[in-house]
Amino acid sequence: PDFDEWSKYKDVTITYKITNLNDQREFELYTFIHNYSGESTYDNTKDTLVNNTKTKTIRITSNGKLDADINLSGSSKYHNDVTIDKIDTVGPMIEMGNYTGNKTVRSSVTIPLKVTDIGSGVNYESFTKEDIIVKVGNDIIDNYELKHGKNENYSLKIYSDLYNGLVTLEIDNDKVFDNVENGNIKTNIDTGITFDNTYKITYNANGGSGAPSAQTYKYATSGTINLSSTKPTWTGHVFLGWSLDSKASSASYSAGQAWNKSNKKDYTLYAIWRVSKVYIRYHVNGGSLSTNEKRIKQNGSLITLDGKTNIATYNYNGTIAYDGKNTWGLADYNNSNWINIKKSGYHAKKDAEWCTMKSVPMNTATGTVYRQEKLKCFSQNAQYTSVGTSESNFCDARNGDCTATLYVNW
Repeated sequence: PDFDEWSKYKDVTITYKITNLNDQREFELYTFIHNYSGESTYDNTKDTLVNNTKTKTIRITSNGKLDADINLSGSSKYHNDVTIDKIDTVGPMIEMGNYTGNKTVRSSVTIPLKVTDIGSGVNYESFTKEDIIVKVGNDIIDNYELKHGKNENYSLKIYSDLYNGLVTLEIDNDKVFDNVENGNIKTNIDTGITFDNTYKITYNANGGSGAPSAQTYKYATSGTINLSSTKPTWTGHVFLGWSLDSKASSASYSAGQAWNKSNKKDYTLYAIWRVSKVYIRYHVNGGSLSTNEKRIKQNGSLITLDGKTNIATYNYNGTIAYDGKNTWGLADYNNSNWINIKKSGYHAKKDAEWCTMKSVPMNTATGTVYRQEKLKCFSQNAQYTSVGTSESNFCDARNGDCTATLYVNW
C-alpha cells in the first residue's frame, strides 16, 4: 500500500489470491502487525476462499511491518511480507467531540474530547493531563482538569480568568511520542472557543439623563480603574453618587472613584438622587428682633434658629421639609412667640411681607456703591408649591440646592 500521505493510521485492504486451486477450501488467515518496539498484534480469521480470492481490511500504524500468512487445510502455508515505511507525522491523536455551548466564554469551559488509539502503546488508556498543552491566546495555562469517561471519551475543563484569547490544544510531542522515530509529532486543535474575561460597567441615570457611556475592563486579581467622572443631571435633584441598588437612599460609589478589577461580572450602577433643597433665611432689613422664643436670635441682620441662619427648608417640589415649627408657608415677621421683627414707625406691607433682593451697583463721586433692589415679594400667609424654579419662588434649585434670603418689606 501507498503510505506517502498518511496520518495516524491506515486502513489497508489486502487481497489474498491462491492460484491453481479449483475448489473452495477452508483456510486460516493470520495477520501480524509488528511495530518498531517489537510489539505485535494479530487477527486470526477462518474463512472460505471464494473463487480462490479473499480480501481483508487491516488497520496499520506507522513504523510497522505486516506479516500476512495463510494456512490452508492440509498444512499448506503461504507467506508475504509488507514493510511500511517510517513517516514523519502521525497526525491528530485527539479530536473535539460535539461542542454546543457558546463560542465566547468566561472563567471556564468544558470541552468534550476523543482520544484516538494510534498504536505504539499510545492510546486513550494511557492518556493523561500531562500529555496535553492548553493555550489561551499565546499563553500556556496549567489550570485545567482532564477526566476520562468511557473508552476514548474525555472531558477537558479549562479555567481562565486572567487570560483572553482563542483556546488551542496541543499534544506534547516529547511526552506522548517520545519513543516514535522521526518526531515532529504534534497535534494542534483550534477549538473555535474564545475566552473573553472583559467585564462591563453600565451606568443608569435612574430618572435623570446624561449617564456616562459604559466602561470595560479586563479582569485582574489586583489593580483598579476609575469610574467615570461624568455626572448625570435631573432637574430639581442633587446627584449623590452611584449604587448597585436602584432604590438605594444613599450612594455607595462616587463619580471618579476607584473600581477593583477583581470584580468578576458585569455591573449596572444606578444614579442616586435626592430632591433639591431651598433654604430660607430671614433678614431684618433695618429692623430688630424682639421675641419671647429663646431659640430665636439675631446675628447681624439675619435671624438664627438654634444658631443656624437657614430657618426653613423647602423641597424643590414645594413640600416643606423643615421650618422650625412644623407649619406650612413663610414665617410671620411679627409673631411675638416666634420671629418678631420691629422697626419704629414702620410695618410690613400686607400680603407682601417678605421680598427677595438683588444688589444693584451705583456710581458715585467716591466710587461704586450697591443698593438693594426688590426682586419678588411674598405673603407670609400664602402656601407655596413651586419654590425652586427660576421663573417663580425664592431661588433657582433646578440644578441643586439654593438659598434665598427674604427681607422684611417695610
